[in-house]
Amino acid sequence: MLKRYWSRIIRKKLFFVVICFLVALPHFVFAQSERITSYDVDIEIHKNSDITVIENIVVVSRGEKIRRGIFREFPTRYRDRHGNDVVVGFRVLEVLRDGQPEPYHMKSRSNGEVVYIGKSDVLLSPGIHTYTLKFSTNQQVGFFEGYDELYFNAIGHGWDFPIEKGSVSVTLPPGVAPESLQAEGYTGAMGSRAGDFQVVEKRESYVRYLLTRPLLPQQGFTIALTWPKGFVREPSRFERLLFFLESNVGSAVGIFGLFFLGAYYLKTWSAVGKDPPRGTIIPRFEAPEGYSPAEVRYVLDMGFSDRCFTALLYALAIKNIIKIRSESSSKFMLERGDEFSSDIEGVSSVEKDVARLLLPHGVVTQNVDSKQYQVFLSAKLSLEKWLKNKHLKQTFQNNYQYLTSPFLGSVGVVAAMYVMPFLVQAPEFRFTPINIAILVLLGIGYIVFALYIPAPTRMGRRVMDKIEGYKMYLETAERDRYKGLAPDQITAELYERHLPFAVALGVEQQWTKRFEADLAQRGESPDSYHPRWHSGSRSWNESSMFSRSLSDSFSSAIASSSTPPGSSSGSSSGGGGGSSGGGGGGGGGGGW
Repeated sequence: MLKRYWSRIIRKKLFFVVICFLVALPHFVFAQSERITSYDVDIEIHKNSDITVIENIVVVSRGEKIRRGIFREFPTRYRDRHGNDVVVGFRVLEVLRDGQPEPYHMKSRSNGEVVYIGKSDVLLSPGIHTYTLKFSTNQQVGFFEGYDELYFNAIGHGWDFPIEKGSVSVTLPPGVAPESLQAEGYTGAMGSRAGDFQVVEKRESYVRYLLTRPLLPQQGFTIALTWPKGFVREPSRFERLLFFLESNVGSAVGIFGLFFLGAYYLKTWSAVGKDPPRGTIIPRFEAPEGYSPAEVRYVLDMGFSDRCFTALLYALAIKNIIKIRSESSSKFMLERGDEFSSDIEGVSSVEKDVARLLLPHGVVTQNVDSKQYQVFLSAKLSLEKWLKNKHLKQTFQNNYQYLTSPFLGSVGVVAAMYVMPFLVQAPEFRFTPINIAILVLLGIGYIVFALYIPAPTRMGRRVMDKIEGYKMYLETAERDRYKGLAPDQITAELYERHLPFAVALGVEQQWTKRFEADLAQRGESPDSYHPRWHSGSRSWNESSMFSRSLSDSFSSAIASSSTPPGSSSGSSSGGGGGSSGGGGGGGGGGGW
C-alpha cells in the first residue's frame, strides 16, 4: 500500500513538472529566437475615407532571418463578390529605424507591394530595433445602409515571427459619440473567429484594442469597427466608377471600346444605313411588274436566301419546265417537265440556266439530297450572282464595305483587354461576368450592325412597299375585304400563278387555305385539283402538299442538297460574419 501511495505522488509531481515545462517552453523559445516583442498600429480615418496607418514594430534580431532589416508585405489587389478586381492604393510616407530615417525599396508582387527596409549591403547589428512604417491607403472603408465600417487586418497574418504583444488604435473624424462605436475583432490564423483582445479605451472618435495573448507565426489581428453614417464621405458613383476602371484595366478598355464602336455604328448607320421613309402600304393584287418570285424575296430581304431558290423552282414547276416529285415528307426528286426543252414565253434567262444546271443534257431526274450538293450549289450560285448583278446598288446597298473597320476594331478591343493589363502591371484579364458581358456585346453589336447596315434605295423602297402590299393580299383570308377589286374566285390557274410568290413571301399556307375555301364554296372536293407540276404517293388534300409543310420541307431539302455532307447548312443574307484575415490591409513580413 505504501509503495503504491508513493508511486502515485511521484507521478503527480512529474506531471506537474511537465506541465510547467510546456508552459515555459514558448517563452524560453521566444527569448532565444528572433521575434516581434511589440506591434502597435495607429489608424487615422480621414473625412474623404482615405486612411493613414503608423506601425511601430519592435523586433529582436539575432542575425538569422533579420540580417539587413525587415520587409513588410501589403496586399493591394482583391476580388469583390462578382469576381471583379479591386486595387487599393498604397503609398509609403515615412520609414524609420530607432527614430531615424531608414533606406527602403519596394517590389511589386502578384497581389500587392513589398517594402524592404534596410540596405542590401549593410548588415544590421543584433539586438532590439524599433521600426516605424507610415503609409496611406484607400478604398478600405465599407459603406452600408445605416452605418460605415472599417474591416481591416491591422496585424497581418503573413509574419514569420511570433508577436508577443500588440495594440491597435483607430481615430475617426471628430464628433462620433463613444456609444455609437461598435468595436469587434478576430484573432488567430486565417479564418479564425477567436477574440483574444480587449477594447481598453473608447471615447469620442477613438477606439483602442489590446491583444490579450501572443500571436504565433502566421497569426494576425483583424478589427471590425462600425460608426454612424455622415462622418466619412462616401465616394460618389463617378468616383466608384473611376476606382473600378483603375482596378479593372481590361474591363475599362472593353467599355471604352464598346462606346467607341457604338458611336461608329450609330454614325455610320445614320449616314448610309438608314432606310428611306416607308410609304403607305395598300393591298396589291399582282407582284411588282417585271419581278420574279426569286427577285421579290431577294429585294425584300436585301440579300440571298434558300427561299429565293425554292421560289424559283416553284416557278419553273408551275411553268412545266420541271416537275417536283415528293417520295416522302423529306425526300424529293426533280424531273424534266413537258416544256423543259421548249422556248416558251415568260421564262427568263436565269430560269433556263438554273434548269439546265439542275438537269443537264442526258439527265432526266435529279434527287434533292446532299449527294448532289455540287449540282445544286452551282445552280444557287448562278441565281445569286444574277440577282446581285441586277439589284445590288439599284434597289439596295449592302454597305458591306463598312463592316471591315468595326470587325478589326472589335478584334483590337479584345486583344487590348488581354494585353493592356500586362503593359500597366494591372491584374490580368479574367472571364468575370462584366468581361463576359463586354465580349458578348461586342459580338452582338457587330451582328446587329451587319444586319441593319444594308439599306434600300429610294426606288427599292417603293418596290418594297409594293411587295408588302402584294403580300397583304396573299395572306388575307377575308374575301369581302377585296370585293370588287380582286378576282371573285381563286381558280386553279390563279392559285398556281401566285403560288411561287406566296412561297417566296412565306405565306403559302394562307394562300392555300384561301384556295381550299373557294373550292369548298363552289362545292368542289379538294381531290378534284390535280397539279401537273407535282406528283407523289398521296393526294393533294391528304398530304397538304401546298401548305407550309411541303414548302418548308422542300426548302430544307434544297438547303441540304447544296451543302457538302458533314457540313452545317445556312443561308447568306445581310458586414457581419467576419473572421480573422477577412478584411482589407493585412499582409505580413519577415527579415531579409
